[in-house]
Amino acid sequence: METWDAVREEMLDLAERLAEIDEEQWNSPSLCALWRNRDVLAHVTAGAEGAFGVGWIVRSMLRHGFNYNRWVAAG
Repeated sequence: METWDAVREEMLDLAERLAEIDEEQWNSPSLCALWRNRDVLAHVTAGAEGAFGVGWIVRSMLRHGFNYNRWVAAG
């Protein structure tokens, strides 16, 4: 199995498991400071389809003074 095929299968499995989470659970605080459960999931899955290229990352980091914590918080 190709790596991206395995990643896709894992993402689909995760989506099925998360489909039953209600609005209150989605908006509950996560273990990551200042992030809700929905924020964590968005962060974890955002790059799975190649949504962010290197150029986008560099420009975005530049806008945040190359401060990783500010960059992630803004996202």
